Amino acid sequence: MSRIIFLIGFISTLGFAQQKISALDAVQIALKQNYGIQIAEKQATIAQKNNSWSEAGLFPTVTLNATIGNAIQDNSNNPVSFIQTRLLSQNINPQLNANWNVFSGMGIKISKDRLALLEEQSNGNLMLEIENTTIDVLKSYYTVLLQEEKLRLIKEVLKNSKERLSYIELKEEYGQTNSLELLQFKNQYLSDSINSIQQEVNVINAKKNLLLLLNDNENNVLPVLTDSLNLNLKQIQRDAVLDGLRNNNQNLKNQFINLKLQEKNISYARSFLYPVVSVSAGLSPSWGRVEDLNNEDFQSNTEQVNYFANVSLRYNLFNNWKTKRSIEVAKIQAEIAQLNIESVEDQLIVTTNNLVSLYEVQLRLLNLSSQNIIYAKKAYNLANSKFKNGSINSLDVINFKNNYITSSINHLDNQYNRLELYLELLKTSGNMQLEYNL
Repeated sequence: MSRIIFLIGFISTLGFAQQKISALDAVQIALKQNYGIQIAEKQATIAQKNNSWSEAGLFPTVTLNATIGNAIQDNSNNPVSFIQTRLLSQNINPQLNANWNVFSGMGIKISKDRLALLEEQSNGNLMLEIENTTIDVLKSYYTVLLQEEKLRLIKEVLKNSKERLSYIELKEEYGQTNSLELLQFKNQYLSDSINSIQQEVNVINAKKNLLLLLNDNENNVLPVLTDSLNLNLKQIQRDAVLDGLRNNNQNLKNQFINLKLQEKNISYARSFLYPVVSVSAGLSPSWGRVEDLNNEDFQSNTEQVNYFANVSLRYNLFNNWKTKRSIEVAKIQAEIAQLNIESVEDQLIVTTNNLVSLYEVQLRLLNLSSQNIIYAKKAYNLANSKFKNGSINSLDVINFKNNYITSSINHLDNQYNRLELYLELLKTSGNMQLEYNL
């Protein structure tokens, strides 16, 4: 018994160095290599880094500026100037400023809550990407198994067709059969050969699709798949699935996070109704030098330091009702988010009920097809024996063979359809945990 729990931290460094892979191996490889997951993971990392009090604006900002000035004032031809000469002024003026918003209508606290929700939303998007990749890989993995089983079945039938054709050709040499019967078996053998080639193409295409999802560019050959279509799946309870849908469905959880974000946007828009109190402080030293370019003996140095500390209050008395409109828009967006939740939940409930009903029908079909294939195979083997004894003709054998192929393919399709519905129900219920017998 293997239990698959698909978490991003559970990804290992699996590759194609091994010659065989299970469904769990394929999922782990895909989660490690998938570009969509890598992008979603980096976006979650960005949201995590942004989720801090400093990003929300809690702490003061400190800036350092420095100015170096050089100026020449030429008053040589200015009769109204007290000093009629050329003066060179040089100064260095650094400035250290600190600014801090003491109160902004709880805007900082609201911003921090929004950043936390954005991080939660990014993690939810990452988990949704993991779920979708997991489902796609498992479906593709078992599609390969389905096509391989169909190919095995067709090759089995092709082998029997070849043996019958050889048998008829031998009878024809001794004149114990007619040309029409020989043509019928030749035609049937060629049809089975064509079906076999077409099914080989189906297998190749299925493997290519799985390789594409695994995204391993270093290996172009798919290892042997070790799992089976005949999985022992646990029972599906409609009520349990619906409860899981409401509590654990990742798509629905993301919608609830979006609603919380919209509600925070309302609070953030309201914060602009309050005054903003800020504190600023700093110092600005200055060092200067004045020189008379016409008199080398006249030079002077200056030095001064300015200190300041200010408290400011800013309040918007009127801004064309912009704040009011922002609040109203935020409320409408929150209402839209609530409607989206109700819409998504209703759609998921309808889809889940349909999936459960289809799954129950599929179980009955699988049970019937499993019995049907037993009788179809027995009838086909018995028909081959009776044909060799001369009890039935070639048309009867072909009819039994076609019935056996149809029954077997239907049974394989039922196995895959059951598994596909099961995976969809796991995703819908938010329970990406698959138990199966190896």
